[in-house]
Amino acid sequence: MKLKSLLLPLFTVIATLSLGSCKPKADSTPTDKTTIKLSQVSIDLEEGKSIKLNAILTPLSAKETITWETSNKEIATVKDNGVVTGVKAGEATITAKLANGNSATCKVKVTAPKVEPTPTPDPNQGGDKKKPGDKDIIYKLKFEQTSYTVEKGKSIEIKAIVTAIGDNELPEGIQSSVTYSGGKVYIQGQGEDQLAIVSTNGKVEGVNLGKCKVKAELKGAEAIECEVEVIEAKINIPAGAKIGFECDGEIITELKFDSPNADAKFVDVVFVDQAGKKLDIEGIDSESFTYKISQVKDGDKSYDIAKVTFAGWGPNGFAGEGTITVTYKANTELVGVLKVIVAK
Repeated sequence: MKLKSLLLPLFTVIATLSLGSCKPKADSTPTDKTTIKLSQVSIDLEEGKSIKLNAILTPLSAKETITWETSNKEIATVKDNGVVTGVKAGEATITAKLANGNSATCKVKVTAPKVEPTPTPDPNQGGDKKKPGDKDIIYKLKFEQTSYTVEKGKSIEIKAIVTAIGDNELPEGIQSSVTYSGGKVYIQGQGEDQLAIVSTNGKVEGVNLGKCKVKAELKGAEAIECEVEVIEAKINIPAGAKIGFECDGEIITELKFDSPNADAKFVDVVFVDQAGKKLDIEGIDSESFTYKISQVKDGDKSYDIAKVTFAGWGPNGFAGEGTITVTYKANTELVGVLKVIVAK
């Protein structure tokens, strides 16, 4: 028995799927194709306030380490989880970097805390809150739905319908004047977390799972809110699809190694059609599958024939033949088997 084998796990059922080609790469090193963007490109922040920036990786299945930096700690600080805190008035740039050199930035403008003046009630109005029918409020907003759902990584369009109050007229094109904002929730000790990116035109993109509020506003109307829930993306596997294995751009049925100490190879678990052609299905990553590796005998003990890690799929220090069986968690009837051959 080789000393190296004593350091390896006795049984591997679930392991992390490696990315890239058959060429050996350093463990957890991002591929060049992984890109990054931030949930916001610019923010205004009061001194002492915090907001959480979310990093969005493409592809969504990428699992990369993100390094956060600030251009000026005296203006704004940033934690490892993307939480930005305003320190004093000024401007700074927050940068999120990947090991492959790709990065994204967000401009932060920190302002002094606002001092709200105490309103003087109007005795003729009985208060300063406008009611429908008052001369400043002549329209009404109502969302087409009371609540919406959007899949993570995808987007939807929401709409608040404008109607006139009383005898007021509804100008042509006023519907396009409605603006939308929100998509954030406050997390104790972390500040705001961006669950959805909300465009002013009503486009809502799911970023993180959870429920948040989206506000609709229009001059001459009271602002309203609706609830938006970001849910897991639904993955549709075409009928007849099978689990396949891709290495160096080719679909393979066998994984061969010249020796028990050969370098690992990078293998992707994919779906293929009946003809063996790769299917492009979004939302599939290493966590979508379970892995079972057959064992070989070494004296009176048994060991896995191979290992599956971020560093690649490689021999486990023993010669022989075996298989790696991969099962799709969402449908356990979808099973793929890759033959492994390790020469002496």
